[in-house]
Amino acid sequence: MVTSTINRHQRLWSSFEQRIKLVMGITYKGKKYRDDRLFVSNLMPAKITRRFGGFNLRKFEEKDIWVLRTFENTEELPMVDQTVFDTIEEAIRYVHKTEYKTPLISNDGEPLVIPPQDHMFVDNPDVSEEFKKWNHYCYWMLTQEPRLFSVIHGEQYYGNPDELRQNCPYYEDERG
Repeated sequence: MVTSTINRHQRLWSSFEQRIKLVMGITYKGKKYRDDRLFVSNLMPAKITRRFGGFNLRKFEEKDIWVLRTFENTEELPMVDQTVFDTIEEAIRYVHKTEYKTPLISNDGEPLVIPPQDHMFVDNPDVSEEFKKWNHYCYWMLTQEPRLFSVIHGEQYYGNPDELRQNCPYYEDERG
């Protein structure tokens, strides 16, 4: 009985601590960051539409694309870069090559130090080094408090735009 009450209080306190961290953020080089990462990204489907002709002749050409937007991970989330891809597979390959290189406050602006071999894929020659590093980085994000997520988390592998996790200001969603 006493143990369960203590565990309940510990869980409540841990949840409270997480919320305080979200509200307070991390100050680094004079800016307030939302978590340990200096940058975060969002991947989203989009369309390019071109119009041809004058007032009488109207032709439209549409093309589906994927847009990766990178933001400084401060409260305002100002966009710092945008990259366009023809397919989600292209975007995912790009994220595998780049996301693990995200600079971290806890590492004084340097990316996470990744060991030479990730034991999960040691015997699999079909898995690229970039994917191994990205996978290690994703595991690291899962161990953080509050838990962090990759730009291509979960259902995004299947190109389902309804399942895309997006970073947003806390006033829009308390999870950021």
